[in-house]
Amino acid sequence: MGSIRWFLIILLVAAVTLGNFSAAVRGYIGSMEIAEDFFDERLEAQVEFIHASLGLALKQSAAQYPLQIAPTIVLNRPLPSRYHIEFQVFHPQFGLVARSEDFPVEALVSWQEGFTEFNYHNIHWRGRIHWDGALGLWYLVAERLDQR
Repeated sequence: MGSIRWFLIILLVAAVTLGNFSAAVRGYIGSMEIAEDFFDERLEAQVEFIHASLGLALKQSAAQYPLQIAPTIVLNRPLPSRYHIEFQVFHPQFGLVARSEDFPVEALVSWQEGFTEFNYHNIHWRGRIHWDGALGLWYLVAERLDQR
């Protein structure tokens, strides 16, 4: 009779432990999804910032494509320097319009509106691609996944 009692106690403790572990995993997964949504919203905000900054620069100077500028437009970054975010801006006909210092002159992605993931210099990136129909420009803003 004692061994059945011990078996039931051990079974009850195992079931409670398994239930707690399952609840912890579900909570972890839920919080990761919330964090991903937050980081994606931050990418959206960066797209809007670069879009507004570059759009204003293009309208003020009445620039013609391709822009006669240095290959890098330096924008004031609202995030700390340890946060690694990069961008590219392309015109479908004329190619590169602007880029951050660490991104290449060649396009890194196929231009399709939405979120994308890609590798560059053996680093995995998550990016947001935005089409601006008024200016006819594609915007890519990306951040390193290992820093999210």
